[in-house]
Amino acid sequence: MRELKFRCWDTRNNRWCDIDSWLPPFPTTFNLNEIFSFAEKDSICIQQYIGREDKNGVKIYEGDILNEKFTVEFLDGRFRFMCMGADCAVDPKSMQITGNIFENEPQPENIDIEANLKWLNQFREDLARNKDERN
Repeated sequence: MRELKFRCWDTRNNRWCDIDSWLPPFPTTFNLNEIFSFAEKDSICIQQYIGREDKNGVKIYEGDILNEKFTVEFLDGRFRFMCMGADCAVDPKSMQITGNIFENEPQPENIDIEANLKWLNQFREDLARNKDERN
């Protein structure tokens, strides 16, 4: 099972905050909806660890920026590496965290279009193969 870790950004004070000291006391059950409702009231943005590390072994969280151009986002039930609004094929083990969406801006001018096209073609082939296997 993937390790569940979170970090949080205080949008009022523009700083990282310790999630353990910020969370209200909970009974023995863990209710994520309650946590997110508290976060919304307190202007806290909670980000989840995606279960992967960069090339330096640093844990990657939602909202991180890799190689100054790819942002990590949670869309359609999974974490994605996005560049200029497009889901991109990247190997996080070959990249490094260069910032986050709160303190830095992604710099997408050096996009590797060929790598993205290769990923898209492979994705289409895999999708067609899975469809054939189901039929």
